[in-house]
Amino acid sequence: MDLIRMVLGSDDRVIRHVAASGSRAIVLEGFGRGNATPAVAAAVADIIADGVPVFVASRCGEGRVSPIYGNGGGKDLEKAGAVFAGDLTGPKLRILVSVLLGMGMTLEEMRPELAAIGG
Repeated sequence: MDLIRMVLGSDDRVIRHVAASGSRAIVLEGFGRGNATPAVAAAVADIIADGVPVFVASRCGEGRVSPIYGNGGGKDLEKAGAVFAGDLTGPKLRILVSVLLGMGMTLEEMRPELAAIGG
């Protein structure tokens, strides 16, 4: 279970490396409403296709993620299959996903839990 934070100039190298190293899930702290770069969004699509779930939180101090923008933004992440976590911060989301994975939950079983807790 890994937490990756988007920063200015982020490309797909880190997220692809983390996924390839055996991560069970990835929490992506996106920009603003949960956005990434086009390269990261493409990597997320590949990672999810390989069976590693990706969850999206905002790296901002407050506010909620929502799939609004394209060109690497939340719409592209949602289209790739990423799960948006409302107003949960990255560290809180990481803990929650770790607990749910530890309980043996599938991604589909996690969705309602995330919706209830992250709003």
